[in-house]
Amino acid sequence: MKRFVSVRATFEEGGNIVPEFITWDAEHIYPISKVIDIRYKKLLDNRTREIKFTCVILGKIRYLYYDERRWYVKVEQAG
Repeated sequence: MKRFVSVRATFEEGGNIVPEFITWDAEHIYPISKVIDIRYKKLLDNRTREIKFTCVILGKIRYLYYDERRWYVKVEQAG
């Protein structure tokens, strides 16, 4: 399941996107200490592109996605 989140990122002059902080909710804002890998993928409609960022957040590897409109993380549903 996708959980949409707010992300503070820098959009560099050369076109690179550098995520810096992820806001999970009003009380939980986490710094992204490092971006380890960036992968680009075309979505099924062939018009939009998804970017997968492999990040270090609070010392753990996490995956953050950007689909050219919104940021999200994939979370498992309980149950």
